[in-house]
Amino acid sequence: MQDLAQLKSSYGKWQIFIIDPAEKLNISSANSLLKILEEAPSQTVFILIGKSADSVIPTILSRSELVRFNSPGHESARKAVVEATGLSEEKAALCYSLSEGRFGKSLLIAQTFEGLELSRGMRASHTRYLNCLETYTKALRQKFSQVALIEEALVLAGDLDNYFDPELQAGQKSFCRALFTNTGLPYAFPILFSEALLDKLENCASNLKKGLEPTLADLKKSCSSAMYKEIEGQLFSAVDKWPMMQLEGLFLCLINFYSDALLMSCGADETLMLNIDCKDDIITLAKVEGTSLLRGRIEMLESAVFMLHRHVQPLLILENLITQIGGAEA
Repeated sequence: MQDLAQLKSSYGKWQIFIIDPAEKLNISSANSLLKILEEAPSQTVFILIGKSADSVIPTILSRSELVRFNSPGHESARKAVVEATGLSEEKAALCYSLSEGRFGKSLLIAQTFEGLELSRGMRASHTRYLNCLETYTKALRQKFSQVALIEEALVLAGDLDNYFDPELQAGQKSFCRALFTNTGLPYAFPILFSEALLDKLENCASNLKKGLEPTLADLKKSCSSAMYKEIEGQLFSAVDKWPMMQLEGLFLCLINFYSDALLMSCGADETLMLNIDCKDDIITLAKVEGTSLLRGRIEMLESAVFMLHRHVQPLLILENLITQIGGAEA
């Protein structure tokens, strides 16, 4: 890192190094970092992320600018959405729920809130979710095809996880709610839906790559073969990660539903729920499934996220998950 910090950025004006978690710096690595900080190169920024300032070595802390990030509770965040947007409490709660508790995303959703609502029932919600994925991909592919500079393409591809579409989020949330409240699925549904979703995600990634073809064609004419392959690899690698990011988002959405239900099962106040717009469904499920089963659901979903990161076959993970949660028709 010392050597890299002395080099100038190839694609942008600034070099940014992120050290996370900063508390894992030992004396040796901290001293090495200290040497860089004392003679910091121009236009180079080091961002250290830690749970507590006390966990960072004092000599490093004394040469840093401390920025604290405090997470507000769900109720405080919902009130802030109301104040910032002028929406009713009910609409603000839905915006906050769709954002999975991310305040900035809540404000983006509020800008396009008109007509945005959750579907009910498994048939309508799973169809909507798949259709939203297709619509989202078409819009994103068009955005890729309009990129004029390779630097812009690299930034866009690297930030796919933050390219937020309220309609897709509503489709995903509707499906999760339907699965969460479902009392029995047709035996063939888990495998058929899992295959359909993964096919859709793979096709989406393929279409995004096609959207990059005009930019890559221009790049190929103006740089060496080695550099072209390097940049193409970076772009395609970022796009290839997108399907798994979508699956992880689906699992995290379900985790939030079950976490709310667990809170209600333990007798917590309703205002602590993230998905307070679905509180009736959540309270009902909390009474039916109980604390032990809800904890088991959350552990199963967290295990699914872990297995995704360990490159276990996504089809097996998704099919098993839907089967376990949805059950079979009586």
